[in-house]
Amino acid sequence: YATDILPSILNQITSCRDPLAQAYLMDCIIQVFPDEFHIETLGIFLDVCPKLREKVNVRTIIQSIMERLSNYYADEMLLLDAEKEQQYKDAQIQQGGEEKALSPTKKSISENTVKKENSFQLLNSCIQNIVSTRKSTIPSKEIVRLQMALLRFTLKCYPGNMFHVNHCLASCATSLRERQSLESPVDKKQQHQHAVPPSASTTGATPSLDETTIDELEKLLSIPLESLALKVLQLDHYSDLLTFLPWENRRQVAVVMLKAVETSKSNLNELHQIEELFVILTPLILESNVPDSYSHGTFISKLEEEEKEEESQRLQQQEEEAATTQVNAEEHDKRTADLMGALGISNENRQPSSQRNLARSTLSKRSSSAFPNTNNTAALLSTAINFSVEEQYLLAKLIHLLHHDDTDMAFKMLVLAKQHLCRGGITARLRFTLPPIVFESLKLLKRVKKLEMVDTMASTAAAPTPVEETKKEEEEQPKVEEEETKEEGEKAEEGEEDKKDEKEEEVTEDEAKSEEDEKEESSKKEEEEKASVVAPPVFTKKVNCRRIFLFVQKTIAMLAIADPRASFKLNLEAAISADKCAILASSSSSKDTNSDFTSISYEFITQAFQIYEDEISDSKAQQRSIEMIVGTLLSCKMFEKDDYEALITKTAQYAAKLLKKPDQCRMVTLVSHLFFTGADANDKGAYRNPQRVLECLQRALKIADACSMSSSANVQLFVEILEHYVYYFEKDNPVISDRFVSGLVALIKEHMESIGFSSSADQMVFAETQGHYRHILRYLQKKKDEKESAKKFANVVC
Repeated sequence: YATDILPSILNQITSCRDPLAQAYLMDCIIQVFPDEFHIETLGIFLDVCPKLREKVNVRTIIQSIMERLSNYYADEMLLLDAEKEQQYKDAQIQQGGEEKALSPTKKSISENTVKKENSFQLLNSCIQNIVSTRKSTIPSKEIVRLQMALLRFTLKCYPGNMFHVNHCLASCATSLRERQSLESPVDKKQQHQHAVPPSASTTGATPSLDETTIDELEKLLSIPLESLALKVLQLDHYSDLLTFLPWENRRQVAVVMLKAVETSKSNLNELHQIEELFVILTPLILESNVPDSYSHGTFISKLEEEEKEEESQRLQQQEEEAATTQVNAEEHDKRTADLMGALGISNENRQPSSQRNLARSTLSKRSSSAFPNTNNTAALLSTAINFSVEEQYLLAKLIHLLHHDDTDMAFKMLVLAKQHLCRGGITARLRFTLPPIVFESLKLLKRVKKLEMVDTMASTAAAPTPVEETKKEEEEQPKVEEEETKEEGEKAEEGEEDKKDEKEEEVTEDEAKSEEDEKEESSKKEEEEKASVVAPPVFTKKVNCRRIFLFVQKTIAMLAIADPRASFKLNLEAAISADKCAILASSSSSKDTNSDFTSISYEFITQAFQIYEDEISDSKAQQRSIEMIVGTLLSCKMFEKDDYEALITKTAQYAAKLLKKPDQCRMVTLVSHLFFTGADANDKGAYRNPQRVLECLQRALKIADACSMSSSANVQLFVEILEHYVYYFEKDNPVISDRFVSGLVALIKEHMESIGFSSSADQMVFAETQGHYRHILRYLQKKKDEKESAKKFANVVC
């Protein structure tokens, strides 16, 4: 077949001048003869393809032979056992960056495997010959389709071989450039009339292609994403082909890329990998008409410059604080202590004002830089931007795949991702993409907190303080003196004692020796224990908790323009995280660190209050916001008394200014819990102001009384307030007595007896309120019957 039959048939086909006959006969050869024959004679068959008539569609012929071969090779792989199949796949991955046949050690897999390796070379040479011989006649869409067929063949037959994939993309890009350079001005003018208008690109001008070629090229770029996912970032020529697509088609490829990455669930752990990925995802971040000054690698170099600048600023700031701030702070604290002492108030636990406000001033100074080009961002935000919410959700999921074991590198990855996401300015897209940045930063904060705080705590626990060492020496000194006096007395008595007492002396000497041996053993054990205690490593990371909080604050400030409510929630979340850092820092030896984190937490809550006042105007949204503020303040345990009182007073004012009276009543009642925190008065971080609790509850009763006059259904407000009265009475609030509980129960009974219904809806509300009220009465009766609480609840009339 190889020497006689096939050559004679191919000679007749090439001598035939009919294109239809040539195409038909070539297809007959492919379909009639078996696969083994095609493998042995593939080179002979492909040498004829460039010699066929120009009107013959060579692509369909090559696609047919590729399908036959790929199906045959796939069936052959099924016959291999798992070990040999894995050997073949590993060999393909190893030679992914090399152009060579299968290594001799792998030839034992199959004889056809070596020929399979040569199949790609033969097919690629054939396609190159066709493109070179038909430069002026072959259209661009056929070039893309040929490379697409070869790409599918290599992905099916050579899984993991990156060299073959990259070669297909490079050949396609080179052929398209050569094809466009050969076009005449007339052809370009005619093609431009039917072409998709090129859009602005970050990588240069987009070459004009017809719609069919653009669709085929988009399919070509989407094919490797399904099997390679993030590995396409290693392909040098993938981004080159993207430049041939207009903006909208590049956006479709970016969506396919994100879906492939999400399906693979592989983590991103390299800066250059993230940089390449976000270049491909640019159409999901920017609009085509938004100017972009980004060039490849600028953000990574910018990160390195910022890191050096921050390090020098930190060192300079430390020197300035040591030289100037210390003197002024000591003088101010001394004058304050004198004034407070004259009033009879002790200031032993008062923190220096300079240290207390250090972190807050640092955040305030840098908060202005979080709003770059504020005048222009409002205009960008107001413009009509067309984007898909689903696409932005995919982009947001990508942030959660950024991971690195080194916390410094993980922080750099988040900063790089944020810089790319903000390239288009502060737009509506940021409400989807910035919150994941904040949550991942707070997640990273937990890791850094363990390294920074736990190391500090362990080092302070391992090393004994100088005071403890001096105490130990003072305790051991009298013991040594006693031992010396005993030894002198024993020596003086030895000469005076008679021989009768020699046995007794021997016994005492033996006892003294045993005591000395025990002391030596105990001292050795103590020395061994001290030697076994190894001091933990010092925290050497460049990124600490304060730096992460600064990054979070800047990110939330940018989000406040695009989505104020999300920014409000994230500020409260960050405040809780800062308070947890303060709790952990309080157990270490440094009180300054504790004060810094408390000030950071205070700053985040202040920012949330500012957003509440400026941006949140809907009554229901205000109610939910107050509930979140109350929950946050109850979660924070490390505020100073003055700061905490300022925050809860402001929260009470917000609750009293709500538009609807029922909302006012509920929120004022809820805010009362801020004035009575902690399990007991001695609890750490507890704040107790019983009189303010009573004032809140009495104000809520007045509002509820006014509401009950307008609608009988508002009697439920009294029931809700009764529940809070019972809670405070049970928690031993000194101003909430059984008289208040009994009086409120009588008031609710009176209202329920005289209530009237104006509608069926009021009747349903009343039924729910009555059930709630009966449940509270059953609870009170239960407390009266229990032995532990019977005395306390005995005078409650229910």
